[in-house]
Amino acid sequence: FGKHLSLMGLMTKVAGRIDYLIVFHFLGAAPLASYLFAKALPKELQSVNKVIKTLTLPKFSGRSLESIKKQIVHKAIVLFLFYLVIAGLYILAAPFIFKAVFPQYLDAVIYSQVLALTLLFSPSVLFNTALVAHMSKKELYILSTIIPLVRIVSMLIAIPLYGIWGAIVVTVFIDAVRLILLVFLFFNNKQIDLSR
Repeated sequence: FGKHLSLMGLMTKVAGRIDYLIVFHFLGAAPLASYLFAKALPKELQSVNKVIKTLTLPKFSGRSLESIKKQIVHKAIVLFLFYLVIAGLYILAAPFIFKAVFPQYLDAVIYSQVLALTLLFSPSVLFNTALVAHMSKKELYILSTIIPLVRIVSMLIAIPLYGIWGAIVVTVFIDAVRLILLVFLFFNNKQIDLSR
C-alpha cells in the first residue's frame, strides 16, 4: 500500500509545483516572486493539517468506516470553523505583515488574502486520512489522477489568459473541487470493512 501511496503522490507533487513553472514561463521572474510570496503564508497556516493527519490516522485505522462516517461531518465542521477564524484574521493582518516583512511585495497582499480562502477547504484532510486509513486504493487513485490533471490543464489555460489572477482562482477552485470529490468518494466508498 505504501508503494501505491508513493505512486499517487508523484503526480500530485508535480501538479502542485507546475503553477510556478507556468507563471515563470508566461509572466516572468517578478510576477513569480509576487506569486510565491502570496502563497507562502496561507500555505504555512495549512501546516496544521499535517498534525491533524498524524493524530487522526491511527484513530481512523482502528475504527470502522461506518463509525467514522457518523462523526466525520461534525469534525469537518469544527475544523472549517477553526480555519474560518484563522483565514479571517489573516485577511485582516496580511497588509500589516507584508508591510513589515515583505515591503517590496505589497502588490502580493490581495493575492495572499484571496489565497487565504484555501484554508476553508482544509477539512479535506479528514476525508483523505480516512481513505488512507482504510486503504481505499480505488478512491485514492481517482483523487490522485483527476485533481492533478484538472489542476495542470486549468493552470495552462488560466495563467496565459489572466496572469497571476488565473493561478490564484485555479488554486482556490481546485481546493474546493478536491474537498467535494473527497467527500463524494468517502461517502460512496463500498469496500469491505475489515475493521469490524
